[in-house]
Amino acid sequence: MKLKIFMAVLILTLIIFPAHAHEIISGDVIVVFKPRDKEKKISASDFGMGSEAFRVASIATESGAWVKNTYPNISQVDNNVFALLHSDTISSEELIKELSKRSDVVAVSPNYKVYAAVIPNDTYTPSNNDGLWGLKYINAPEAWEITKGNENIYIAVLDSGIDYENPDISANYDRTYSKNFLSGSDTVKDENGHGTHVSGTIGAVGNNSLGICGVNWNVKLIGLRALNSGGSGNVSDVIKAVDYLTGLLNDDPNLKVAAVNLSIEGYFSTVPNYNNVITDAFWRALKALDSLNRTLIVVAAGNGGIAVGQPATTKGNNHSAGQYVYPASYPGLHNMISVSALDQDGSIAEFSNTNATISAPGVNILSTWRQNATDYVTSDGTSLKINKGTSMAAPHVSGAAGLLLSVMPDRTAYQIKTALLGNYNLTSSEGETSLLNINSAIAYQNAHTDLASEPEKTEYDTYQDDVTSTEDNSSGGGGSGGCNSFNNILILSLCAVFLIKIKFNKLVKK
Repeated sequence: MKLKIFMAVLILTLIIFPAHAHEIISGDVIVVFKPRDKEKKISASDFGMGSEAFRVASIATESGAWVKNTYPNISQVDNNVFALLHSDTISSEELIKELSKRSDVVAVSPNYKVYAAVIPNDTYTPSNNDGLWGLKYINAPEAWEITKGNENIYIAVLDSGIDYENPDISANYDRTYSKNFLSGSDTVKDENGHGTHVSGTIGAVGNNSLGICGVNWNVKLIGLRALNSGGSGNVSDVIKAVDYLTGLLNDDPNLKVAAVNLSIEGYFSTVPNYNNVITDAFWRALKALDSLNRTLIVVAAGNGGIAVGQPATTKGNNHSAGQYVYPASYPGLHNMISVSALDQDGSIAEFSNTNATISAPGVNILSTWRQNATDYVTSDGTSLKINKGTSMAAPHVSGAAGLLLSVMPDRTAYQIKTALLGNYNLTSSEGETSLLNINSAIAYQNAHTDLASEPEKTEYDTYQDDVTSTEDNSSGGGGSGGCNSFNNILILSLCAVFLIKIKFNKLVKK
């Protein structure tokens, strides 16, 4: 009977503990600390050799770790101190457990891998595939009669970099702001192809007798490299890129960045609710950028065939049952748009996650590729490739944001988002999401000069003041809810033992 009780508890514990398919970078944790003086606004001088840098280094040493990186720009906006710590002797789980005990820690998360949200496909040639069908589908040619873009408008591509040697994208590539954030690499140039493909859809040069044209013929593309040659990267590097972009916008009020495109995905068991995201370092970084209301955050919905914001019911190629897709499932980000992929018949693609904010073409999409690759090369020397995935859908939306801002450059990010989702847009055949229609979005924007410049505030906008609530914390993959969840799991397991013991005692008495 004792053996049966033990097996029952063991089975219960295995059921409660979720599977984690994502890859954790051993010894790394991303921590958000309260400022030493909450009444004093954090500034750049607090980092480097400043007081906050010294304090974080001291805390790291106490915990058996060292400071691998700090994020001063999002720290200033969020008014909390963001840092990446690493230990060669203590596991990430142990560091999270120890740091979570501190009253000055508001968020602590593991550093994990993220992946480009692309479905690998064979290479096709334009002669036997209409790879530019997506531009026609979203009514880009009609929009081009109004605007073809503006070289004073920027779009950031947070991805594997951009191959600026591709002749169809070189003129629109911005060499001033583009930067590498990939750990262990010293080049901003794309070594995978994914970022170049995304960038071509956004802004391959138009009317230059080369290759293809993008949604914008004229635009400046900022390459923020955070993914490696294999199309993956660490979320700590993604946060570095977000920190950099936040700093650019904070330092220059006249800089016009219509969108930042994140065609990345990861699947975790963290439930996307308020109490979990406020202790998730990646969410807080995106929230700092979001709060500036200067740029749309356009994210791929993911390719798991599940619903954004809902747990997977079965195991798939990219996920386990019970997992959610991130960053697409993050709540509380007013200027974020998640994008699902459309097939050429107008239906949601079979692989695409659903329940996104908007849908755009994502199958059979022809765009620019690494110039030295062995894929299809046109007679004019331009490297092109056809791909499918929500990675290919998202840049259509980012490109559309660029066109809208070029028409009305003083619009806020929230006004651009409102126009993109305006009531001129039709719903998809599934009736679950808006379809991207650039021409209609421009018409909507022009007809509504009184669009609200800022969204109404929600609980997510006051999260800095409430970091102690533990209601409904769920087991964490992407966030730090895991420690609270472990306690909940332990309590449930003990309750199970207690109930089984009562049942056992009753059977013995009989």
